Formats: sequence, C-alpha cells, structure tokens
Amino acid sequence: MSTLADNFGNGLSSFFPLYFKHVETQSKIGAEPSDTVSLNLSDAALDYLNRIEVAEPDRASLFFHVIAVVHSPAYRQEHADALRQNWPRIPLPLSAAILSKSAKRGRGVASLLDPEMQIAGVTARVVYAELKTIGVVTPLAGNTIDPDKDLLIEAGWGHAGVNGVAMPGIGRATKRDYTHEELAAFGDGAERLGLTAEQVISQLGQLTFDVYLNGRVCWSNIPERVWEYTMGGYQVLKKWLSYREYKLLGRPITPEEANYFRDVARRVSALRISEPLLDINYRAVKASAFSWSTA
Repeated sequence: MSTLADNFGNGLSSFFPLYFKHVETQSKIGAEPSDTVSLNLSDAALDYLNRIEVAEPDRASLFFHVIAVVHSPAYRQEHADALRQNWPRIPLPLSAAILSKSAKRGRGVASLLDPEMQIAGVTARVVYAELKTIGVVTPLAGNTIDPDKDLLIEAGWGHAGVNGVAMPGIGRATKRDYTHEELAAFGDGAERLGLTAEQVISQLGQLTFDVYLNGRVCWSNIPERVWEYTMGGYQVLKKWLSYREYKLLGRPITPEEANYFRDVARRVSALRISEPLLDINYRAVKASAFSWSTA
C-alpha cells in the first residue's frame, strides 16, 4: 500500500515498509534537498542476498518471499508459538532461483491484500468463475435497489461506545448451503485452477453466509472461511461493517462502497484458494534453506 493503515503509531499494529526514504541536503548553496529511497534491508539481509548472488534490482524479492511464507497455513501452524510471541523465524532459500519463485507467490498475496490495486479476474475485468457469485449485492424482494433507501446498514453491526468510539455489534448473517449456481461456478473455476470443485470448497468452507445490510438487501454467498478471516485479531469484513452502521455513519453506503465489500470478500476468497500453493512453496523453501551457521 502507498498509505499508512489504521492504528499507526498507537502500538496496536506493526508496519514493515519495503522502502524507506531519507532526505539529503545538497552541499551546494541554494540547491534543493534530494529524496533518496532505499530498500529496507539490514546488513545481514544484504550479506545473505550477496551470498546467493541476487542482483541489486531483484533484492526486493526478499520482502515478498517473507510475505509468501507468513501466509502459508503450514508455516503458521508449525511456528504458532513464535508468532504469538512476535518473534517468528523465516527460512531463507538456498538459491536465487528459489527465492525468485517464492517472491512471485508473495507478490500475488501482496496484491490481494492491497485494496488500492485492481486485480484482473478478482476485482477488475472478467471476474474468475469461482469468484463471480461471491459477495453479490442482492435485493430480497424485487430486482432493483434504491441506493438512498436500500444501502443503509441497519442490521446492528455497530454502535457508539464510550466517547463515541465505534463498537462491534452482532449484526445479521445467516449460514446456509451453497446454491446449485454457486457450486457450478466453483466447479468452472476449479477446472481453470487445476483443482476439483471439492478442493475449492474445502478452501472456502463447506457452508456460506448471506450478510445483511438491512431487511431488504444482503451480500449473498460469503463463504464461511472468508467471513471468518481475521487480520490483526479482527474479523475483517465484520470490522468494516461495524464502522458503517447508519446510526454511526449518518448516511447510506454508496454503491461503490457496497462493491468494495464484495471485492474484499473476493480478494480473501482468492487468498484462501491459494493457500495450498503457499504451503507447497513454504515446504520447498524449508527443504533447501540457507544455513546461517555457515554464513
């Protein structure tokens, strides 16, 4: 992302920039200061990259390799204790080729997590079959939606707490089986991915939710592993809703905001579906890890 996220500077979130900028003042009198951007790499990291002969233009690969590894469910399970203590260790590939391959996976994860980036097949152009039925804004009666009336979030997702701080509510989300149309879409997408429909469903969850804005409109088909997805200890989609309850926001959400919620659900779905590939990548790195003891 190009901007800082919520909770920056209050100790509740950690940020690891890919680049840092420092200002150098020109020695020539009257010259403008120049901004210099450098990769956020320690001396030890640079030494590692030199040892496996990673060219300077490709050194950002280390950052994206880390993203790929920490989003592997297998890695998270094996390193659960260290992650809870905020001191996890990341295996580093033994070769530049393995690092590059892992970084490619990490770049894909990073793009899914960056709401500023449009992704073909997920949030832009023709949406992939396995995602097209996810998060559709659906009127419960009739075929049209009045943005001024029907996009008010009034299902009890949030309320004002002490000093007006937004507090989460229970809201309304109903769990159900997938429809035949939704299952067919997963099957079509599975063929493109080289998976079975059962494997896609296994990654998304055996059941799905309809998540309500109010008594007239819902986002249909939010798979259970997408609805339950957390980041930083918060249930991502539910947290977004809690700030946009009509009594707090003071207005309906816009059609663009309704589609943003849908697109986040599709981003998380794509991330969930990619988890087996992230596990394969992690195990490949672990099997050929760089040894610091010989560095």
